[in-house]
Amino acid sequence: MKVISLLGEKGGVGKTTLAINLAITLSNMEYKVALLDADPNRNASKLISLRDSDKPIDAFPASTQPHKDVKKYKKYDFVIIDSPGRVVDVSGKLNEGIAISTVACSHLVIVPTSASPNDILGAGPTIDLIHRVNQDRGKKKPKVNYYFLLSMVQGNTRLARDAREHIRRLYNDKGKKVKIFETETAPRIAYQESLTIGESVTEYQGIFGRAKREINALTEEVLKNAEKIVL
Repeated sequence: MKVISLLGEKGGVGKTTLAINLAITLSNMEYKVALLDADPNRNASKLISLRDSDKPIDAFPASTQPHKDVKKYKKYDFVIIDSPGRVVDVSGKLNEGIAISTVACSHLVIVPTSASPNDILGAGPTIDLIHRVNQDRGKKKPKVNYYFLLSMVQGNTRLARDAREHIRRLYNDKGKKVKIFETETAPRIAYQESLTIGESVTEYQGIFGRAKREINALTEEVLKNAEKIVL
């Protein structure tokens, strides 16, 4: 079982949409996948419930301790966790409950962000939290791997072109380059249309669909990363 979580401070960057699309696309590739819904809004679970009954996806509500929940799903190839949207509460304090529990049980954390400088800067608490979990693990336990994902990005703009460099300037750590997926997703209407029937864009769109190509490319990158995970 390999655990992949989507975690981020900012809302509106397609975190739940990405979790659903990854879970369904991996499932349609014959992997056994569980979608663990750790967001109190339970939007992922609600949207998955709109699927046709002959195309089920295993979606489960998480408790406030996802690191304990995942132990129930060892028979699955992948557990995809859709985590809460805020790592820092309104008072500025770190929400050390679900967020740390999610990171602690993850093999890979995907941090979606838009190209906005404010959103990229706002990912700081999430990255700090991942580093903290890794420091607590010491030298013997494998570190949690994480990648930024540029999501809901308007292409062919200077902002989009500069986003990767902005991420690197902020988050390269002691000479170690921060990892960013090559794939980017755009704010395409197909993502929203497909969710109204609980489908991924890989099911909803034809072979030439741009959103479908984005999710297929992202899934391939995730699988290549998953091959390196030592359980």
